[in-house]
Amino acid sequence: MIVGILLAAGQASRFGSNKLIQPWGSRGEPVLVHSLLALKAACDQVLVVVGQHNQADLTPCIEPHGCAWTVAPDAHLGMGHSLAHGIARSPACTGWLIGLADMPAVNVSTTVQLAEALKEGHSIVVPVMNQQRGNPVGFLATHKAALMQLTGDEGARRLVQTHAAQVHRVDVQDPGIHHDIDRVEDLNRPVQSSA
Repeated sequence: MIVGILLAAGQASRFGSNKLIQPWGSRGEPVLVHSLLALKAACDQVLVVVGQHNQADLTPCIEPHGCAWTVAPDAHLGMGHSLAHGIARSPACTGWLIGLADMPAVNVSTTVQLAEALKEGHSIVVPVMNQQRGNPVGFLATHKAALMQLTGDEGARRLVQTHAAQVHRVDVQDPGIHHDIDRVEDLNRPVQSSA
């Protein structure tokens, strides 16, 4: 079983308000919902990690899609804390596909390919376009202890670097793996590949 962990506990300090509930794309659904549905399409279950500051705003976006959520009490200390919390609260599984809630443009085909690579036994999987790694990133359960020890704002990047020999690159044609929403103007920024 592959569990999707969607990290949605950030402070959105550069945006100025809760960016995850802003409408995005042609359907006008919240940024969070786009990110959630891309993970849900590829994973057996999805767990959304929220913060105490945004729980009330986000849970109405999560619950209609049948996904679980959990509040990371130390989310203000950085993404690593949120990720470790999500791993600790997720059910027993083969591995995790870890997505970022502020990346709504990731294609379903990308999440499906990454989940399939985990099911094939690849230890760490990353999507790559134009020689650049993106998100989401997948880990087999053998990395559980290391993931649960993450702290700070670096997320799992150091773990990927430390175990570079175990990283399986999945080539995709999906500029969404590099497209995140940080500022208000990003809501209307075209999704395009980075050179």
